[in-house]
Amino acid sequence: MLSFENYILGETEEFLLCTDPEEHQAILQSLVRQTTRHLDILTYDFDPAFYDNEESLEIFEELALNGGHRVQIRILIQEPQQVALKGHRLLKLGRRLSSTFVMRRPAETHRTFPETFLIADINGFWHRPYRDSFKAFSNFHDGVNARELLKTFEMLWNESEDDPYLRTFIL
Repeated sequence: MLSFENYILGETEEFLLCTDPEEHQAILQSLVRQTTRHLDILTYDFDPAFYDNEESLEIFEELALNGGHRVQIRILIQEPQQVALKGHRLLKLGRRLSSTFVMRRPAETHRTFPETFLIADINGFWHRPYRDSFKAFSNFHDGVNARELLKTFEMLWNESEDDPYLRTFIL
C-alpha cells in the first residue's frame, strides 16, 4: 500500500492529483489518522472500497476514543439504506459511538449531488468531484479550499435529515 506518512496535516502544502483507488485509501487514512478536532465527510455510499476495511475501522475508532469530546465526526451519506443493508464497519462503529459520530442523509433536493469529499480539521481535504470517476484532488495544508468545501458541507448539513438506517438500534 502507498504511504503518505511524510505528509503532515496542517504543514505539507502539496496539491495531489490521484486516480488510483489504493492511493485514495492511503490519503484518506492518513488524513483521518492526523485529525484532532473536526472530520466532515460527504459520501454517496460510504465508499466501501476506501472506508470498509479493518485498518480504516481502527483509525476511526482510535480518533473517536482518544479524541474524547473534542472530536466531532459528521458524515452525510446519500444512500444510507444501501449502506445499512450491505453492512459497513464504520456505520456500525458510528452507531456504537454516537456521541462522537453524527450521521445524516442530505435533503431530497441534494441527493444527486455528484461530489464526495473529506475535510480534516478545516485544513486538509480529499475531494472527488464526480463519484463515477477515480480522479480526486487532495492537500494536507490548504485551508482556502478546505473552507470552500466546508461551506458546501455546512449548506448540505443544515438542510439534512435523520434517517432510520443511520440510527442506533437498541434491542
